Amino acid sequence: MKRKHIINTLLIIILILFFASVILIRPVKSLDELWNYSFAKNIANGLVPYKDFNMVQTPLFAFICGVFLKITNELITMRILAIILNTGIIILMYKILKTLKVNSYIAYICLAGIIWLMKDYVTIDYNFFVVLFALIIVLLELKKDSCRPPLHGEMQRLLNLNFRVDLFIGILAGLAIITKQTTGLAIAFVAVGYKVLTIRNLEQFKTFLKIFAIRMLGVIIPILILLIYLVLNNAMADFVDYTISGISTFTNKISYTNLFVDGNILYKTLSVGVPIVMIALFLKGLITKDNNSLLLALYGAAGFIVVFPIADDQHFLVSILITLLGFIYLIKCLLEYVRFIKIKQYTVEAVTYISIIIAIFVGAMSVYNLSKYVGQIKNEGNQTINHYKYVPISEGLSKDVINIINYIKNQEQEVYIIDSQAIIYRIPMDTYYKNYDMLLNGNLGSGGAEKQIADLKNKENILVLIKPNGYNWQLPMEIINYVKTNMNKIGTIDLFDIYSK
Repeated sequence: MKRKHIINTLLIIILILFFASVILIRPVKSLDELWNYSFAKNIANGLVPYKDFNMVQTPLFAFICGVFLKITNELITMRILAIILNTGIIILMYKILKTLKVNSYIAYICLAGIIWLMKDYVTIDYNFFVVLFALIIVLLELKKDSCRPPLHGEMQRLLNLNFRVDLFIGILAGLAIITKQTTGLAIAFVAVGYKVLTIRNLEQFKTFLKIFAIRMLGVIIPILILLIYLVLNNAMADFVDYTISGISTFTNKISYTNLFVDGNILYKTLSVGVPIVMIALFLKGLITKDNNSLLLALYGAAGFIVVFPIADDQHFLVSILITLLGFIYLIKCLLEYVRFIKIKQYTVEAVTYISIIIAIFVGAMSVYNLSKYVGQIKNEGNQTINHYKYVPISEGLSKDVINIINYIKNQEQEVYIIDSQAIIYRIPMDTYYKNYDMLLNGNLGSGGAEKQIADLKNKENILVLIKPNGYNWQLPMEIINYVKTNMNKIGTIDLFDIYSK
């Protein structure tokens, strides 16, 4: 037991080093990272979501990150949280595989493959936080069924009532909803109602109703707390406007077929294979009465909601993590069925050695990347920008940010940046312009772009910065066209044209 504990501790250290090596070394670039940081920073500074700054997802993740930004209000803090978050996700995935009785070393190798898939996309993101809640729920569901009371019928184990566990599962589902409403609602729907598929008699139906009520109570508790907060801060109308009414203005989408048409061979394979795996898990669960398969299929399908309407590589990766566990479980069941799992000892030894080699390679690569990171942050020119300390910044972007900040500070007029990258410049200035600092279709409330154009029409004696070209695909072009048509171009500053009104 002691040897096993030491091995697991070493693997967790290697895991932390790996995520640190891929997250810390990234230069400032990802707008999603900066927007998530901005949400948390605003809350740490006492602003109220929806009322004082625009966001479309529910705010739990921003609140949690905001607590840590109270300690040190730097982007590096968010990156450290990202390391912890993604390490927690992998540990939970391992625990789920162990609960499913997957061999430890096989689990290590499979998770190493999943981590390799994740390496380019791990970041601080509310979608990963929802995955964390979903994985905890799946683990609780599996452990709850493994600790069932004596059977009183064919499917009684699927309807095992445990008030504390069921309430906690409901609360976790509610927390997922107030982290991201769409995926959270799907997870809550599964958590509260999936056991209806296992009912075979009246007694089981009565048990199901009790579980349903307990879990629904758990779901309601976090939602009620959020609603009370919004009411007390007079933000309810804004909340409805941005999270519900404004959704109709969200016209940006990337079709799921894009993964198959434009993706690399791996993503093409996964885009076809993942739905097949979910269907196979679901059918296996119903036909063989395998609750493990049913759980993984339904929670995997709930997590898959993330990929709609934007089916890019990052959203797709987040959406398939639970289903990948389901795939490993299916392979394990298949091997047991054909009795390949109990082969000779040298196979176990080979798998062990492969796991050790992978761990050594990952550890060495992580240390090398971290040494590169230390070398990057020693460049003092990249460490003079407020809130970007200890985060690598390209020399070109650093000069651009400093020039734009200095220009804005030297103007007597208000300066608005009409660009998706406005947040890069606003963060170091400790200023926030609602809607303008996250100027994306679907993120502006029910009025959409027309509301912002009307706002610009009502402003006098302002300067507006826009790029002559190279716009983000989610930027409302109606606003750009309005500025070009109705304002006077008076010069340029770095990447931006300057317009005056």
